[in-house]
Amino acid sequence: MAPEPLFDDGPHHDGPALYTEPHFAFLNRASDPMWAQVRDVIEQWYADYPDPDGDLRARFRDVSIRQHAPAWWELYIYTLFRRLGYAPTVHPEIPGTTRHPDLLLTKDGSRVYIECVVLFEDGSRQSTDSESWVKDCIDAAKNPDFVVGVRFEHFGKLRPKQSQVTRHIEGWLATLDYDSVSAASRAGESHYPSKNFDFADSRVRLTAIPVHPDRRGNDVGRIGFGPANGAFAVQSVGEIRDILKGKAKQCRAVDAPLIVAILNWSMFARLNEVNRALFGSAVVQSGRDTTQLVQGTDGYWHPGPPPRGSVVSAVLFGESVSHSRVAAGLPRLWRNPWAQRPLQDDLPFEAHAADPDTGEVVVTAHETIPASTVFGLSAGWPHA
Repeated sequence: MAPEPLFDDGPHHDGPALYTEPHFAFLNRASDPMWAQVRDVIEQWYADYPDPDGDLRARFRDVSIRQHAPAWWELYIYTLFRRLGYAPTVHPEIPGTTRHPDLLLTKDGSRVYIECVVLFEDGSRQSTDSESWVKDCIDAAKNPDFVVGVRFEHFGKLRPKQSQVTRHIEGWLATLDYDSVSAASRAGESHYPSKNFDFADSRVRLTAIPVHPDRRGNDVGRIGFGPANGAFAVQSVGEIRDILKGKAKQCRAVDAPLIVAILNWSMFARLNEVNRALFGSAVVQSGRDTTQLVQGTDGYWHPGPPPRGSVVSAVLFGESVSHSRVAAGLPRLWRNPWAQRPLQDDLPFEAHAADPDTGEVVVTAHETIPASTVFGLSAGWPHA
């Protein structure tokens, strides 16, 4: 019997995604032809995914991003390696343990296990209802000349009135001169006008950014970048290490190389943070006559003795792999040079590794197959 589809037949309607709207709800109802293409492709993927009890479907359709995003990532990784010629087995058994990794991949005698995990915004923190509501209110403010960057100084629990939020933001933006701010930006001045606002029990710092001259007068959406609280760069390094420690403990009985596939959700990751998490932070080493930066010893992977983090053979990191960006690029791969079971498979991903002499993390291979080719999609998919 064919599985139930992931998406409903309708109704579909227009309108931008709200911050308070669950990701699946928007994807399920968006009427734009572009989103119809996205739904069709994901539905095709799911038709090939073994889900006899409907577990992945239920999680994919869940209103919680902590259920939806991991289900999406598992479906993506399953499809990715299936397209690369592997035969994936979902939740394989491992002798001597009740733990079941997400996938076992087999191809030409090779066997590789994969564990999928999602790194959420600001480390492990999930957006609260009040935070999402404040962002919706900010996005509803109107001004023809500026968008705003958003930084939460304090996350509250209450919902302010939308009219109060928009009135304060619109009043502030109306005091700014577009030509003066734009001229300062062109002159290389990096500080845009900023102001703190208290909305109910949340405190938010907004930064006014002049829109491109061709887009002046467009009042659709005020949030230009963000939101961010400035903590991710610090927290994510520790979060990645904690993720790997947990997965290594769960999968210590595997008898083949283990890849931990991490999806960075809601933001563009900086590769340097992954480098630091895996191979250590750069530290200053001073000698009698010289000072130099060297790789620290706090990375999850370390040669030892004994080697540290050796259960995890590689990390596959997705920076911005979302429903509509699967054709934009593939995840990147970091190989562990001190793994108990080194990953030997020839994979098409951009690869990173530590130089054995200097400890510097370098690119050792570039992406060899475009993502669009892997997934059988045309360049520029999805098309407007």
